[in-house]
Amino acid sequence: MRVRETAQLRELIHLRGGGQLPERMLSLFSETGALLKGHFRLQSGLHSPYFARIGQLLYRPADAAEVASLMSSRLTKVRSHNQLVCLASDNSSGYLGRALATSLNAKIALAKIDAHRRPTRELADGHLCPGDNVLIVSDVVTTGHSLEPLLEIAKDHQAAPVGVSTLLVLSSTHYLSFLAKHNLPGEDLLEAAWEPVTAETCTQCASGEGLLPGFEFN
Repeated sequence: MRVRETAQLRELIHLRGGGQLPERMLSLFSETGALLKGHFRLQSGLHSPYFARIGQLLYRPADAAEVASLMSSRLTKVRSHNQLVCLASDNSSGYLGRALATSLNAKIALAKIDAHRRPTRELADGHLCPGDNVLIVSDVVTTGHSLEPLLEIAKDHQAAPVGVSTLLVLSSTHYLSFLAKHNLPGEDLLEAAWEPVTAETCTQCASGEGLLPGFEFN
């Protein structure tokens, strides 16, 4: 079921660091029905009562450009780097990566994805050169595990990751641990008001509610 009511969206998605969802983001989530309610298994293996179809939100280039403009306003430190490259996976994160690269006047590089739409350690488009400064771009992050191949790509090309920019963070606890592990700043726009859980602690599983693989909705 799509979540379109603005009051409910305001409760479920917040501006990261505090504050309400920007009005433009609120209208985009409402118009596109990008947030689904159900019982989903995320790529991280965690379970969630909601699933964000960010590809729906970014499919139109003009919408992606608006979202990227909101995100780039938080990237003041990243703007100071020369030879900046936005690196994203070649799925809905790629829409965001291209738009953000344009907003930052940076280059774009995309990682190939596998059958489950997870990034691999191989470039699909663009180039990385030794000395490039890499901004990892992602549409949604839960644990940060899916970003590991992107960091490996940067390492393989002797480029330096300088930060992560994510549209929606689902689990701050896991994500902050990932950033600390790699000593990276995260400049992210939105965060979920709910927290994904393990299968063992999932109340929806306990009640017998059917489980849906989230990647099939991307």
